[in-house]
Amino acid sequence: MSSISQTVKVESFLNSDIYGNAVLTNRQALYNLNQCLASAGIATATTTSKLKIVTATVSFMVDGAFQSIAATDNFWTLTGSVVPIGSYTKYLLLVNSAGAASVLQSSVSQVSLAACIYPSYPDGFSIFGVFSVTCTTAAFTPGTTTTASGGGITTAITNGFDKYLLPLLADANNSAQMLQLSGVANSGSLLL
Repeated sequence: MSSISQTVKVESFLNSDIYGNAVLTNRQALYNLNQCLASAGIATATTTSKLKIVTATVSFMVDGAFQSIAATDNFWTLTGSVVPIGSYTKYLLLVNSAGAASVLQSSVSQVSLAACIYPSYPDGFSIFGVFSVTCTTAAFTPGTTTTASGGGITTAITNGFDKYLLPLLADANNSAQMLQLSGVANSGSLLL
């Protein structure tokens, strides 16, 4: 592959296939620039209302820069709304470029985990995993209730990306759009 520098004119065609394809390409780049490159081995922490990284060293990327983090106990503290009996929710387990933990809670659904919707795509964070909660006979209070299954609550940990984020990657109206299209001529590179 060789790189040829050329001037390109980028047009904005709202609600068109061209615009949709450009947005989808930009969103794929956003995902590629912010990903966890190995399993973190996420598990319930010593403080059982928290989650930890078990893997000795985990490599990840934030905004295209390579990072790494060591195994850390009591790393993620879940935050957000209480999940009532008969409900479902998910938490994205995130890490920023400084190695700080954060979480993003989905909507609370009375239908299923698949019906839970995230408010936005997390830009500037690597997604290490997903913590899912199903409340059958007890409510779940983030930051207080144990992250282990039991007592009328079923939990699950997935190391990696949540496929239910894909609609946000393709959504042209989402605020996490990386590149803005305009009618201005821009200079860029074309890989051949």
